[in-house]
Amino acid sequence: MSNNYSEGKLRWTSSLIAVFIRKPEFIEALVALIIIHLAFSSAYAIKIASSIPFKFFSVGYFFITVSAAVLTLLIFYVRKLEILKDKMKTKHTGIIYSLIFIASILLVIWLLTQALLVAFVKLEYSAIVNQYRSMVNKATNGFWEKLTIDILWNITKNVKEEFTVTYGRAGFIPSRFLDENGPLNYVMFPIFAYYYSMWRNEFIVVQRTGACSEFATTITTLLRDVAGTPTRKIVLQGIDHALPEVYFKGEWWVFDIFYTTQNNPVKAETYATYLKHERNGFDKYVSRMLVEESGLDVTREHGFNTSTLTIKAIIDVVTPPTEDTPAANAEVEIFALENLYDPLVA
Repeated sequence: MSNNYSEGKLRWTSSLIAVFIRKPEFIEALVALIIIHLAFSSAYAIKIASSIPFKFFSVGYFFITVSAAVLTLLIFYVRKLEILKDKMKTKHTGIIYSLIFIASILLVIWLLTQALLVAFVKLEYSAIVNQYRSMVNKATNGFWEKLTIDILWNITKNVKEEFTVTYGRAGFIPSRFLDENGPLNYVMFPIFAYYYSMWRNEFIVVQRTGACSEFATTITTLLRDVAGTPTRKIVLQGIDHALPEVYFKGEWWVFDIFYTTQNNPVKAETYATYLKHERNGFDKYVSRMLVEESGLDVTREHGFNTSTLTIKAIIDVVTPPTEDTPAANAEVEIFALENLYDPLVA
């Protein structure tokens, strides 16, 4: 049975190859599709590279390296041009070789762009970490046990100055583009996609752009790698916001320099009180606070009073209670009168 299956599969494969040999149009179409894929994917990889504000490694070096590789490939093909001419005896053969020529150049650009992008991002991230480690060394005179919360806050200030905020503005945010693409990244640029899946947070630090979520990721990643302090990213519900927190000397501190704690860090346990008295009652807009990585609810830990509310959605409110049928997949939203733009419970 297995032998018959193998022989049938072999005959089918041979027939397919024979069709391609007899029908060069298929080869032309296939190579043309490869060219389109390589060109489209390379263009997006270059767009990602050009959108990153490299500080320590000029993006010009990136394009110079790619251009040099392409030029070298062109010189190689020019030297082989006579051989190609001899093989271009028919119309289809000439077209096929021309398409393969174009595809080869694009393949080099495609592979080199990904490899260089990964290398440049890794080197840039290492340079950023070393820069802030030097800042800590200078502030503590090399005695890291003298590290203070103010030193960590100063690092956060420096990061903020170099961070481009996209609140209310249209703009290309590389990490969001990659997150939305998901598995498609492995089709477009597999080398870079693997890097991004493993070291996504490093990339977000280097891209230096985004909104509260990207900034929170930047601070939690950078302070953890620079100073070795535990950090976490908190997601707020009731208001669309995320913020970074740092664990220092037995206490969690809110480092929300972009929004709620712009002047100084605040102890997590006093955060609700701080929002109430220093941020004009902002505490009433917060319904829950969750640690992004684990989903742990830390609302009470931040000084908020929380309660459990059970809601039962029924199909027909006029039927007797004994005949109430729960509604499947019902969506229920509860709003505070002063917070109509974001549900407190959903």
